[in-house]
Amino acid sequence: MMRIVKRVSVVATICVLGIAVASVQSFAEQEVTVWLWTAHMTEDRMAWNEKFTESYQMQYPGCTVRFEFTAFGPEPLIVATAAGAVPDVSLVSAAYGRDLYEAGVMRDLNDFVERTPHVSMDKFIPAAQIFNQKNGRVYGIPWSIEAEAILYNKNHVLEAGLDPSPSSLATWDALLTYAQRLTQIGADGTIIRSGYEPCHSMICFTSFLYSNGGEFYREDGGAVAFNSDKGVQAAEFMASIKQQHEVFRSGHTVLDGTIASMGHKHTSSTRRGFTEWLMMAPIPKGPQGDQPRGATWSNMWVIPRSAPNPELSWTFIEHWLSPELQEAEFLHFGGIHPRAPLKDFFRQRAFVQASRTVPYMEAMSEIFLNAKPIAYIRQTEINSVPAPRLTDAVHRGTLVPKIALDEAARLANAILQAQ
Repeated sequence: MMRIVKRVSVVATICVLGIAVASVQSFAEQEVTVWLWTAHMTEDRMAWNEKFTESYQMQYPGCTVRFEFTAFGPEPLIVATAAGAVPDVSLVSAAYGRDLYEAGVMRDLNDFVERTPHVSMDKFIPAAQIFNQKNGRVYGIPWSIEAEAILYNKNHVLEAGLDPSPSSLATWDALLTYAQRLTQIGADGTIIRSGYEPCHSMICFTSFLYSNGGEFYREDGGAVAFNSDKGVQAAEFMASIKQQHEVFRSGHTVLDGTIASMGHKHTSSTRRGFTEWLMMAPIPKGPQGDQPRGATWSNMWVIPRSAPNPELSWTFIEHWLSPELQEAEFLHFGGIHPRAPLKDFFRQRAFVQASRTVPYMEAMSEIFLNAKPIAYIRQTEINSVPAPRLTDAVHRGTLVPKIALDEAARLANAILQAQ
């Protein structure tokens, strides 16, 4: 087990001995072990974990929290379950959460949710509720919200005499017009500043599919529906930007701030230093769509089925998701990374104040509220087997989009029907 899980204790605080106040259940001298991913071993995250632990101990005297870090993916939790050495709480990705639940690794949380009003499902952004439950059984509590979006340089847009408001990028036609107007060509005929940085992954395609009124899965989840005429049109539009319109030069990225003006990225791509020039917009509406949309995902806290003390585990989750702690976490990370999955977060003072000074926050609530879920049923297999056909069509131009999507759908359905 030690070869698989890198155990890093963020805090080793001494339990506060004594009697908890009457309204708080005491878990004297007990420790909650929480798994995050190794990607979270950053200075800011470590500092936040310490702050959270202090707050948690005030709420639950006698308890402490130990954060440990594992590789991303379902394997560490599967191995830990088989070995009888699971954590009390674990972070699980939307990419494989449902798979783990179906494999019997995670505990149903309905009873806990029903008695904890601030984590009832109606408190969360609608799309965040899709990844964490099946047939009415809740197996995860949303930890974050992220989504695909159009990121763009406000200063470049103004220089080109274009409207910088997110609503100006409302349609595919508008996106293409902006991309062409923003592209700069050097004296030698090469692109010196790209107008638009495209992408060709399955999640990018899913964003354009949704913005064109399509669906990824059939309603029952037993088959895919992305090879509809709406999906074909989305793939054709993506391919046309990459192959027909000279708006991009390889190696240019909007995140550089100088060599590309727009790009298809996800909302958590923001960094310190972006707050002056970066803006965001939802994925623009396609010809058959009803409004700008995009693809979103929400990772989640879970309690393993074999966790020894689920009541103790739940104290961690419900405290993490308290509105006060969500706001405090946002401020801790500089007030520039809104990832809280709670609907009310976008009405809290911290976000409202930040949105007045950070341009890209103007459209964030719209991006999250109107987005639809990424592929979350057998996502790993779908991304590794059918997705390359999409790459061939959109990126390389070696397959006709309809043929590529039909073949991708055939492969994806074989994966879904084999479950």
